[in-house]
Amino acid sequence: MPATRSSNRQHLEHPSSQPYQSHRTPGPSCSGSEKPSKRVPDDSEVIILSSDDDEPLAKRTSSSKKPSSRPLKKKATTTVPPPIISSDVLEISSSDDGHPVAKVTAKKSPQTSDATIKDLQRTIKNLQEQLKKSNQGAASSSQEIAELKHKISLSKDKALSELEEHISCEVCTLKMWNPYLLPDCGHCFCQDCLVDWFGTTQAQHMQANPQYDANRAALAGQLRGLIHSIHNIHTLMGPHGHQHVQAMLTQFHRLQPEYTCPSCRKEAVNKPVEDFRLKTLVREIAGSMGESSPRQEVSRNRGVPGSGPFDGFFPTPTLER
Repeated sequence: MPATRSSNRQHLEHPSSQPYQSHRTPGPSCSGSEKPSKRVPDDSEVIILSSDDDEPLAKRTSSSKKPSSRPLKKKATTTVPPPIISSDVLEISSSDDGHPVAKVTAKKSPQTSDATIKDLQRTIKNLQEQLKKSNQGAASSSQEIAELKHKISLSKDKALSELEEHISCEVCTLKMWNPYLLPDCGHCFCQDCLVDWFGTTQAQHMQANPQYDANRAALAGQLRGLIHSIHNIHTLMGPHGHQHVQAMLTQFHRLQPEYTCPSCRKEAVNKPVEDFRLKTLVREIAGSMGESSPRQEVSRNRGVPGSGPFDGFFPTPTLER
């Protein structure tokens, strides 16, 4: 451990060249009975022993001040309790200070973390099971919906097919876009089929009766209709007159072709009439099936007497004034 002398530079450079001098002032010589007074060493002669581990000399010299005679007062110390381990964030603040609040985050213990992880894993597992059940329920619901849609489609097709049978013509098995009703029997057919049916009957009658005159037959039909329209003909003409009229009607009937219903073969005496209600129903059902009614040319003579599709087979009786 080196020894250092805290004196001025001159004493350090030449310690042995200068003799030791007393700092006391010379005084009268003392007798031998008096003991010499004890010499107080000067500050320059104080030797300070230092170590490499100690603080530097300058710091020691500055810090080596004489302690004051006043007793030192101990500063009041406050004990800070140890932080509580929690998963929350602790905030330490003081109302006197204006500094920002310091946040202390406490670390979780390993046991708490493991328990939390297990709870989260359990929750995830439960949610996965619920999702699986929901997916299964959705799949079953989708299958039920598909089955119901298929059943509805089948029932709809079945209902439409049944309706299509009722709105179809018995002769051509097509939809009756222009249905006509036979008043004598109540059966309904499309216009084209009835025209063809009555036309065939008329052609066969003309072939069997070469003397048949269509104009005369029309006049006979008008007369027959006129006689049928007179309800009190029996009282007007008497019994003999009634027999004579009946014979005339029989003769006229022989001249007229006998038209019948294509379905029940009942004689069709009265002219067919158009069924407008059935016509609308046919168009509604065909529209639900994705079909549209065919376009037809409007006849210029429509509404004119004798211009109907069945006026050539059933002459309309007229009265001249």
